[in-house]
Amino acid sequence: MEYKIEKNIELPNRRTCNKYPLRKMEVGDSFLIGKYSRLNMNKASAVGRNWKDKAGLKWKFAVRKVLVNNIEMIRIWRIK
Repeated sequence: MEYKIEKNIELPNRRTCNKYPLRKMEVGDSFLIGKYSRLNMNKASAVGRNWKDKAGLKWKFAVRKVLVNNIEMIRIWRIK
């Protein structure tokens, strides 16, 4: 396969985490993120950790499995 080298192609901005309202949260705030699975729980933990690291903030988030109408869901809290 041969690759064509192109010049003057604008680099798009990096994606930011606008999917979740992390920036708007105050200590004690929380929101539901979706149905529980171990994979979703790991992703939710990474979302808070990666976002605050990239933003350079000393915020902390907690992620827990909660029961809502007999459905296991994931909730994220801002704790610091």
